[in-house]
Amino acid sequence: MQQAIVLGMGSGRCGTLSLAQVLSRQPGVMFSHEAPPLLPWQREPGSNVIRERFARWRRTRQAAIVGDVASFYLPYVEDALALDAAREQVMQVATTRVPDAKRAGNLAKRFRENGEAYFRFITTPGIDPTNNLAEQAIRFVVIDRHITQGTRSEKGRRWCERIWTVIATCAQQGRAVFQFLLDSVQAHLCGVPPPLVIAVKPLTAFS
Repeated sequence: MQQAIVLGMGSGRCGTLSLAQVLSRQPGVMFSHEAPPLLPWQREPGSNVIRERFARWRRTRQAAIVGDVASFYLPYVEDALALDAAREQVMQVATTRVPDAKRAGNLAKRFRENGEAYFRFITTPGIDPTNNLAEQAIRFVVIDRHITQGTRSEKGRRWCERIWTVIATCAQQGRAVFQFLLDSVQAHLCGVPPPLVIAVKPLTAFS
């Protein structure tokens, strides 16, 4: 789902609250008023607070248009505009200055259809601009399949899927695979819940 982010600003708290209430009643819109943490009036050079806030909204707010209304965004207008300007500049070049060649036309078409997703990493910390991490995670699986020719049974495929998932996830988390398997076997023998492959964080209210 393509998502638009809107910042509402004003000089009075009553006015910003009323604006947030009006916007929140529109279909497909999710707005808040002075979402915490409140931003300082003195903007620090090189600060990424706007970028981080946009990323949090994209993760936690499921609506076509999301945003917040507050007066403390006034010092951060240039930061918000800079993020959008960088994306728009590349999108314009990629979709309008297209050489007369089939490959160039195909690339421009992909930008028109998926441009929002291509530039998600600009406003979302933690997302890489490439899928290198995913390719590295399955590289050893591909090598193993070429060497061993895989398995011939459904039970064998299920076992490979699970052990490969454990190996790749533990590697990303910096955990020892052997220790995880040992803890899992001991938990099974003792009749207690096994360790989790992915650590579960407690839920917190969105902002």
